[in-house]
Amino acid sequence: MHAARFFLLCLCPALLLGGCATRVPVRNYTLASVMCQPLEDVPASLPVLQVAPVVLPDYLQRGSIVTRLDANRVKIASNDQWAGDLADGISRVLANTLGDCLGATKVVRPGERARVATAMLDTSVNRCEPWPDGRVELVVNWVIHAANGTVLASQSNKTYRVRATDLSYDAYAQAISKAVTALGQDIAVAYCAASR
Repeated sequence: MHAARFFLLCLCPALLLGGCATRVPVRNYTLASVMCQPLEDVPASLPVLQVAPVVLPDYLQRGSIVTRLDANRVKIASNDQWAGDLADGISRVLANTLGDCLGATKVVRPGERARVATAMLDTSVNRCEPWPDGRVELVVNWVIHAANGTVLASQSNKTYRVRATDLSYDAYAQAISKAVTALGQDIAVAYCAASR
């Protein structure tokens, strides 16, 4: 009986101390739009472009930030995560960049229903993650369809590489934002050229 009491007396403080142990805080990140200069030669007749929600591969559809270790391995962060859905963040930055380049009245953002668009941008991400050496890689396919289904412009496996300022997740989020901004600028130029 005394042994059982002694065991409980030793176990209770251990449990209490275990509950008080410090935990590593969860850090949340978002993508931020990078302001772009409007294109100079946007045709006045440029059709309004609907930006469809971006499609991500399964391994990126999670709250935790994914880092690429090599061609076949990734690391999933345990305490660093996206504050929202990564696909929504990429869609938002892409739409904001297109709005900056083409003019806000020429772009309908995902979920916006106020204006009628006559062209649709579909974007699928093949890869979007930092590497251990500090580079961020974004690989995408995109296509712009006219209302009748005709392909106006497209690109497959377009790769953007941006060097993060350091190896922190904050720097990675900033570099991904820059890569998505570069994607949006390229799409804006291609869309204008296809609409002439």
